Parts: sequence; C-alpha cells; structure tokens
Amino acid sequence: MAHDFLPKDLPSVADEQTSVAEPVVARAFPEKYEFKKDNFLKATLRLVDSQPPNIGELNRFDDPTDMNKKKIPYVHDALSAAIDEHFIKTGQVDFARGRETFRDYYSLFFDSSTTTSIDPAGKAELLKFAILSSLSPEFMSTLQFRIGMGTHHRDHTSLRLPSYIQPVVSFVSKLCALYRQKDMETTLERLPQVVIYSAANMLKEVNHLDHARATDNAEYFFQILRRYVETALPEVARRAFVFRRDVRANDPEINKQLTQIAARILAACPDPTLMAKIQNTAQRHHSGPLESMKYAVSHAVYSLDPMEMEYTSFLEDEEGPLHPSVIMVGGKSEVDYWRVRQFVRTSSSEHARVQMIQKFGEIPPYSYSERLEPQDITTAHLRDPQEFKAKLASLRTQFRKEVLVTLPFNSQNVDVHVDDMVSYFRSLFDIV
Repeated sequence: MAHDFLPKDLPSVADEQTSVAEPVVARAFPEKYEFKKDNFLKATLRLVDSQPPNIGELNRFDDPTDMNKKKIPYVHDALSAAIDEHFIKTGQVDFARGRETFRDYYSLFFDSSTTTSIDPAGKAELLKFAILSSLSPEFMSTLQFRIGMGTHHRDHTSLRLPSYIQPVVSFVSKLCALYRQKDMETTLERLPQVVIYSAANMLKEVNHLDHARATDNAEYFFQILRRYVETALPEVARRAFVFRRDVRANDPEINKQLTQIAARILAACPDPTLMAKIQNTAQRHHSGPLESMKYAVSHAVYSLDPMEMEYTSFLEDEEGPLHPSVIMVGGKSEVDYWRVRQFVRTSSSEHARVQMIQKFGEIPPYSYSERLEPQDITTAHLRDPQEFKAKLASLRTQFRKEVLVTLPFNSQNVDVHVDDMVSYFRSLFDIV
C-alpha cells in the first residue's frame, strides 16, 4: 500500500532518548509491545484508507476548490515513532482502548460538518493527534486551538458572530459527549485549550479604524462569545476556553521586523494570485500593499509559528516557549494568510501547525463592509420579532445557516421559534 510522505516536521524518536527512557512495557516485553503497536496501526490505517475525510485540501498557490476525497499523507514508520515518543514521555499507551475509540477521535478531528479544507501537512498532523488521543486521552491537553477575531467601527454587530467559533465549540461538545459515553471523567487534562484572541490592536492600525469604537466593539465581541460558550458548554467553558487581547501588537521593534519581512515577500512572492488579493485587500481598507502584507505576515505571530525573528507573542498572558501543537481555525480569508505563513515559517520538528478552514464566516461576521451590511442580519433587527423573521427569511442560505447553527433549538422552523430566537439573541447580545 503506497502512501505519500509526511512533512519533515513530524516527530521522531532520538536513539539516545529511547535508550534512556525506554517504556517499561517495551523493555519488559519488546516483541509484545511492537506486535500490539503494529496491529493497532494496521487496523487504524485500514480504516483511514477505507473512509478518507470528505474535506478539501489547501494548496499553496491555487484556490482550495477540490472537494474530492483525498488520501491523508502518512507513513507507518513516522506514526509508529510518534507513538513511541509519546509513550516515552508519558508511559500512557493503551492499544486496546485505541482500537475501540480511534474511529470516534478520527471523526472529531475530521468533521466535514464544520470544516471545508485543511492544509496537506495538517491532515497528517490531525491523523497523528487522533491516534495519540485514542491511545491516551490525556494527550488532548497538549493541543491548542486558536481562533482570531477582528473588529470594526460600525454601530451594529452581526448575529452571525457566534458561528465563527462554532467548529471548536462543536469539537469540545462532542469530545465531552464521548467521555460521557465511555464513562470517563471530563478533566482538564483531557481537554484541549481553546484560545480566542482579538487582533483588534493590529487591525486598528492597518485598516485605519476609529480606535475608540474598534476597541469597544472588540470587547463587546468577547462579551458575546464568552456568554455563548458558557451557554453551550457550561461545564467546561471556563476550563477549556481563554480570551486574550493582542496587547503587544503595536510594539515598535516587533512591527519593524514584520515590516521588513513583508517587504521581502512583496519583492519576491512567486504567486501573482496571492499578490492580487493582497492588493485588493489594501484598496478595500484604504491602506497600502505593505500594510496589507504586514497584517498577513502577523498571522504567523498569532499562530505561534516558528520564525526567523525571536519568539514573541502579541497576546496577553502568553509567554514561554512556542506551543508544540497548534490548530488554527478560520474562515475563507485565512486561506491567503496561511499561504503567506508558508513564506515566513521556518522548519521545526518540534512544532506541529494545522490550518483548518471552516464552513462559517465566508464573510467574517466581525468585519465591516458597506456592501454587506444592508444584507446582513444584525442587532438592529432585534427590535421586532416580525422584522427579525422577515430579515432572516431573506438572507442568503449560508448566512441563515450561520445564524441558526448557534441557536439552542432542534427545529429550524422560523415560524415556530421566532419569538424564542429573538429572546435568545437579545439575551446573548445583552440587549434589553
């Protein structure tokens, strides 16, 4: 069975590390350990080959429009080494449990109901995460999801806003349901960390926003999203989710380095399509190509990518070494930022990075658009239930879905639930 090769940054087990910290079970029963591991991997990869995820794949220079089922790039030896390395570090590998639960974790990480595209190397990393989580649920605590929120300076906020974090809310909700099904306690050690961060300080500069109103809106967004998470996941919201502002985004030295990197990319980028999009973004926000590219480059910092510049984080309460495993979740606009990150990121075997493009937020619900605002459904439409109903019915399909996906109702029948929907959104958006 032939497979593509994984990227070079997949972990491997160093010989000297293996000799010093060899797992007890491998030392006592080396043949038994290898036999069980090999059988587990064969069964796992057989399932993956028979049920490839129906999720598109990001390309570096082309639009991610191919939604055909694609093989996940992997090799048996690299996954075997990842299991060994995890066992060496933790001593926690249960092959019987892995065979029983891998399908569940595989479905969690490759959820086509919330995700449209994943970068090729990211697919391989997610497969590794699913395997290690099935063998040791505590592995989940080593993962970090990151979602960035922008801001704007208009008066009304889109009711689609909560949908932007729905993929991770859905992931954590399904993970907790899996633990309940298996009679397992949902401890902090079995939950990923979800960082919802604000890029408001960077955006205020590059998009020339009114600083006071943009800052107020960014805080309001956090207020709404906190309330939404606590409503959707009351038992784990405060343990798994953190909200952080980009308090160091305007640091002069960091910005000087980002500007230099952006200038180099502008001078040498081999992708004319990407360059045209950067130019269009600059024109739309009445800024220049250098500012637009600098904002794109800043996503490598927000994503905690290893870079040529000394490690820093824009976010408050975030210091220390780069996080080893980061899953970035974003809308369609993140595709181009992911491409720019490929020019910026340095190779590292210690830092796994995944980019997931979600189904919601094709037009980000936190952004300002004079063209979009008359079509969108906002807090302005909560004054009267019938006005809300009429506006909801007139929305394009994806907008209506983005609103309804955040509602605590099984039915999508607007006629039946319109009063409850209005009441729910008024409560969520703190509107009397």
